[in-house]
Amino acid sequence: LVPIEQRVFDRDFSRVTEDKNSTVDDTISAQMAHFRPSNSLLRVAARSNIFALCVHLWTFAYKLLEWSVMSPISPRLAILDLISGVALCMDMTVIPFILAWDVEGGPFQIALMTTVVWWTLNIFFNFFIGFYKQGEVVR
Repeated sequence: LVPIEQRVFDRDFSRVTEDKNSTVDDTISAQMAHFRPSNSLLRVAARSNIFALCVHLWTFAYKLLEWSVMSPISPRLAILDLISGVALCMDMTVIPFILAWDVEGGPFQIALMTTVVWWTLNIFFNFFIGFYKQGEVVR
């Protein structure tokens, strides 16, 4: 840990109040100067705020990652599998059609590119699927 400078609070305000030309603001400023924290204390406080922010962000990221992992029997995984089935059916019909009749552009090309994007995303989604190990779900 960073050593913190201890501030000695001098409560002898007689030096300020003895001066006849000093105003109330001068007296208050002089009194408050004795209670200002040191620079090292402010640096430690700033570091602890940054540390607290990092811990908060790390906790949020962990909760988000924990939420994104799907159980093998989750409804979200069933929806992804349903979309994969639709993409597979599209590939089975669109690819032979494009190869047989040399179709250029149009809705068939869009369907083909959509399935290519889907299969690429599906690879990423598979990293977030839990599995069974000795009868228990591992997430």
